[in-house]
Amino acid sequence: MTGTRPKQRRRPRVRPTREQTRERILAAADTVFRERGFHPSRIEEIAERAGFTKGAVYSSFANKDEIFLDLLVERVAQRSRYVVDKLAQVEPGKARARALGVALTDLMDLEPDWPPLLLEFWIHALRDPALRERLGALRMTLRRSVIEAMESDTTLPAEWSATLVFALANGLGLERITDARAVPDLLLPTVLERIFAAT
Repeated sequence: MTGTRPKQRRRPRVRPTREQTRERILAAADTVFRERGFHPSRIEEIAERAGFTKGAVYSSFANKDEIFLDLLVERVAQRSRYVVDKLAQVEPGKARARALGVALTDLMDLEPDWPPLLLEFWIHALRDPALRERLGALRMTLRRSVIEAMESDTTLPAEWSATLVFALANGLGLERITDARAVPDLLLPTVLERIFAAT
């Protein structure tokens, strides 16, 4: 008489939580957006990269705009913390303005594919008033981190200073991607140091 092997029980499939699903979708979207750009990227590609169906993506996000905005929220929080941490290590005055320039230049190099992607979404958002307002609110969050850190270093209104800083950083970031020789490491730190010294 031969014995029969007991049937092995299948382990119940553990489904990811809603939060885990969102995180996987966002990670996949980040990769797809960087590789293809905002407009050419499709929800189907993001779903496939994340290992989900298209329906699973739509159950977490209304559309591609929502996915990008969530990624942007993460970026703004990360960049704000990075800039604030760097400025906290320096005494107020010209040295802090220079440190701000160094921090922003570092960010240009950490994610060189992000500025053109943001510019693409920026142009897209300009055609949608509601989307433009949400993007503006996120940009204000980033500017506020500089306003709070640099308010005592300039006689200009803090909002003006922050807007000037990011206009310079955004423009120079795109120029640096196009031709790194045109935007050496010391350009933004030197310009900010002189601007803040004159105000």
